[in-house]
Amino acid sequence: MPITTGHKGLVSPYTYNEHVFPILNDRCAACHFERGPAQMSVLDYDSVAPWSEAMRLQLLSESMHPDFVDPIDSAVMREPTISPRDLDVLLTWVGGGAPRGEATPPRAIAPTRLRWTSGRPDLIIPMRVPHTVHAGDREEIHEFSLPTGLSETKWVRGLELQPGNRSIVRDAEIRVADGPTLALWNPAQKAMATPMGTAFELSPGAMVRLTIHYKKNYRDDDSALTDRSRVGLYFAQPSRSATIQTLLLSGPATDAATESRVLTGMLAAPVRMLAIRGSLDRDYSSVTAEALTPTGCRSLLVLRSPRADWPRRYWLADPIDLPPGTTIRVTATPLARPSVDALVRPSHRFEVAVEFLGQRQ
Repeated sequence: MPITTGHKGLVSPYTYNEHVFPILNDRCAACHFERGPAQMSVLDYDSVAPWSEAMRLQLLSESMHPDFVDPIDSAVMREPTISPRDLDVLLTWVGGGAPRGEATPPRAIAPTRLRWTSGRPDLIIPMRVPHTVHAGDREEIHEFSLPTGLSETKWVRGLELQPGNRSIVRDAEIRVADGPTLALWNPAQKAMATPMGTAFELSPGAMVRLTIHYKKNYRDDDSALTDRSRVGLYFAQPSRSATIQTLLLSGPATDAATESRVLTGMLAAPVRMLAIRGSLDRDYSSVTAEALTPTGCRSLLVLRSPRADWPRRYWLADPIDLPPGTTIRVTATPLARPSVDALVRPSHRFEVAVEFLGQRQ
């Protein structure tokens, strides 16, 4: 009687060196590089292989790179997501033993020197002094006031944040003191750019408020790390710029993880809506934004399982003209099974705004 052996494990036809590295380098290297903000680097095999199963779970749950937008009921532009083919390559590679491959190992090309991706800004504003996250402190939020030194009004058409220490700068908000929010930033974003012909107004002597969410990796808990980030502003021609205005939505506050949140705001005049900007105080099951006009209801944005640690601005795919008297309503539905992620996070706030151009009546 022949002797049989156990089933031989499947071997992936894809290898890290030949097939997986190009995908990870293109899709994930903005955060996952050596000494970067994420826990591990994807740019060399020995770093990523021990994390391959965790990566599989993140991909299957659509947690990385997170895309919360429901494509059917949303009128916003979507960020590029991983293609079905690339997803198949990664999952097959992990399921087939995550082989290294025999080809020459690829050369890691994570940027070692930061550069302005849109060219040199018209105005660069550094933090006035470095900020240190001390040993033993894992996470903190800090706001910095940055004087622009402007002597005349400018119109901001674009913005970049250049972190001074990429391992601890997790996300940031850049806004004008007593003025508009210019950008919500995270390491996966390259730059903020307004739609053509639009801009945010920056008055003479304006102060920029830079709010940075710092968070160390586990390996750095006992180290003191210092950051001195810089904000780069790109200006538009005044004669070609329509000023973007903001309506901040409001509603009752609650600390209950089982209660829905509803924010509303009414447009007093006709507008051309450009974007929805939001930050969350906790993770939610869904967030919906609707325009309630005198003639009906229009869906603007539907987010599925949005997370508080990914604040974003969503530009509309096409601007929408809304009549006076329109109510913008945002509803945040709690998680069905509240967990630690459903608790209000002191470092986050619940805020939603619509951004638009004023229209003549």
